Amino acid sequence: MMAGGRFILIVNQPQGFNYKTGEIEWSDSPFEIYQFFLVPALYNRISVLYYPYNFITYPTFLTSFTNKQHFYFKTQEPVSLISNVSVYNTYLMASITLAIAAELTQVEVHYQTIIEHVSMWGALASLIFTVMALCCLAYNKNKFLKKNPSWGQFDRTMRKKL
Repeated sequence: MMAGGRFILIVNQPQGFNYKTGEIEWSDSPFEIYQFFLVPALYNRISVLYYPYNFITYPTFLTSFTNKQHFYFKTQEPVSLISNVSVYNTYLMASITLAIAAELTQVEVHYQTIIEHVSMWGALASLIFTVMALCCLAYNKNKFLKKNPSWGQFDRTMRKKL
């Protein structure tokens, strides 16, 4: 769009990935607007690079059971280069290059599954049970040996008999 010596570039704004919901969200404004000033004999070269992203969300086995893939593009700030072209061609004013990056960024999103939660709570419960059992065994041993002091010498007695 041209307006009074300005070149206005309107680019579709990239989406964002919401890690909480696991979905792609659009921002409030669907477009990014960039302004470039056109000056005779100066050549504006504008380059916008799109980066492809592939998000793979793995299942939690509580709310989802399948992998979900979300693909979208993220833009880089446009690069603007200005050069003097009055010696070549005074009619050249601007060029726009829209390109897609050569590499694909793949992001894997792993949430804790219900199986992991159950195993963590089970491990905690077994740890608490083990500590309580050891305390009870130590208490009962001391109580038993107070009532039956001869059992404290059991090993020595058995060795003498052999």
